[in-house]
Amino acid sequence: MAIERTPLTRMDLVLTAADRDGGAHVDSRLTPEYERLAADGALGSLVRSDSVEIPITNGHLMALRQIGYEVLHSPDLIALAQAPPAAPATT
Repeated sequence: MAIERTPLTRMDLVLTAADRDGGAHVDSRLTPEYERLAADGALGSLVRSDSVEIPITNGHLMALRQIGYEVLHSPDLIALAQAPPAAPATT
């Protein structure tokens, strides 16, 4: 099975999910790139020992989960969480 390569940035993926696919609201018009990633088999398929091919589903959700994991485990975010609280601003 040939997989069509379509550029989709992380920002495009996150914004489309939030703005159009049930995040902030649902828009009936998803981007073609997002729809291709969400389609069953977009990331290929698995073949069982009995030669039955099973398409990989929900590629968009797997990508969003990975982005979330990387953000939550980024050294910058961890350092920010461990930093002492800032003093309140005075006027």
